[in-house]
Amino acid sequence: MNLQTHFLLVRHGETEANLNRKLAGWLATNLTELGRKQAAALGKELAAEPIDRAFSSDLRRAADTAELCLAGHPGLQAVQNPDLREWSVGELEGYDIPSLFVPGSEFVAKWEDQNLDFTPPGGESRFHLRARVFGFLKRCAQEHPGERILIVTHGAALQQILISVAGIPPEGCCVAHSGNTGLSRILFDHTIQRWRLVSWNDTHHLRGVGEHSTF
Repeated sequence: MNLQTHFLLVRHGETEANLNRKLAGWLATNLTELGRKQAAALGKELAAEPIDRAFSSDLRRAADTAELCLAGHPGLQAVQNPDLREWSVGELEGYDIPSLFVPGSEFVAKWEDQNLDFTPPGGESRFHLRARVFGFLKRCAQEHPGERILIVTHGAALQQILISVAGIPPEGCCVAHSGNTGLSRILFDHTIQRWRLVSWNDTHHLRGVGEHSTF
């Protein structure tokens, strides 16, 4: 029998930082009313799916999203873990995005290049982000083989998971972004010891709810 561990990956709902176009990183920022509706809509979608276990970032926006996503699974709560936090961008946390991302600037070029060594001042490198987030998923696959696991995390963290699973060379490429409460699916095949990307950034549950294009 082919043993597979399935992961349901979710980005948190819209936050106040998203709405106000600010870089959040590890800063506390709450879900907006729309963000809660997005998470509740996904929760209705997931109610019919078997979920054995759930984890979320310990940042409130992810933890609150996880709670709403699990509304159809009474008794199941997401275990919070700091390894699932967003990319720490250090001194840039709280900055207005339009003031930082000036087209053609050296900063934008470094940010968009996806180089794993790029480290915002006072923050962490993309390499460190990838190691802690994807490392968490690898441990989950080994500790909970054959289960269906919900993971609620953040945009940049999900990008590094996509790069890792799909084998995308990160430098110089444009990596698909996940929208608020975008649902992605990956699996780990224990027989051949390989990861597989099943789907990415499914947002059909947001029809009639509303989705904003957010950073």
